[in-house]
Amino acid sequence: LRADLSVDRLNQLHAHLWWTGIPQAARPLHRQKMWGRQITVTEQADLHLLWVDDHIFIKPLPTYLLDRAIWTQHLCPDTQLYEAARGILLSYIWLIRHKSDLDVARDHRLVPDISWQEWSTFVYTLSHTIDPNAPTAVSPRYDFGELRIRRLNQIVRLRCALALDLGGFITGYVRSYTHYAPFFRNNFQWIIIAFAYGTVLLSALQVGLGVDSLRTQNWFQKLCLGFAMSLTALPLLLAVLAIFSFLGLFLYFLGHTLRLNEER
Repeated sequence: LRADLSVDRLNQLHAHLWWTGIPQAARPLHRQKMWGRQITVTEQADLHLLWVDDHIFIKPLPTYLLDRAIWTQHLCPDTQLYEAARGILLSYIWLIRHKSDLDVARDHRLVPDISWQEWSTFVYTLSHTIDPNAPTAVSPRYDFGELRIRRLNQIVRLRCALALDLGGFITGYVRSYTHYAPFFRNNFQWIIIAFAYGTVLLSALQVGLGVDSLRTQNWFQKLCLGFAMSLTALPLLLAVLAIFSFLGLFLYFLGHTLRLNEER
């Protein structure tokens, strides 16, 4: 149960989750479809309601959470399990608010075969113990609805960089890349914007050099020279950074593969 429901990784990041999402309920399933998001099923509770691009990860509702005996014998005695289980139920109150939401959930096998009347009765019963707008006794992760994977990765990588944890820095919260090309495309595309801005600034400085009042100013000439030299050296520095990034990724995954082979 703990492995199936645990959101400890997100609970540990709770103080930083404001960067990844808004502390409000997740959108219902029909609205996820309206936004063009594809529902991707995950069995990891700590990936539940995380999204990237046009994909949102959703964990199917565990059927054992509908069994009173499981709650009495296993969930209620354990505070962490109890709060994690209530959090999952809360998330489904958010996700299924209309009959169309239930239809989407059934199509993706997120819930057992249940009628809208049965679901409405179930949610009405839950509403006496779980307020969907001000939930209590749920895992801290469920203070937030949908979370952005890329920003979660940024948080984890920053923490790992400060802790000098190379492995955690590379993988982040979710390992998002299986090929090198997407990694470089997503992490180095800002270079194009930087060069465009630099080109505009160089043009502006060149215009300034054509003005008599600026051309005779020693500080302005030094500024133009320094900026021109910096922009000339920048491509070389970026090329070196890209090469070292590639080598670092290659060596890390090579070492990881060799360790797995040794363990086998």
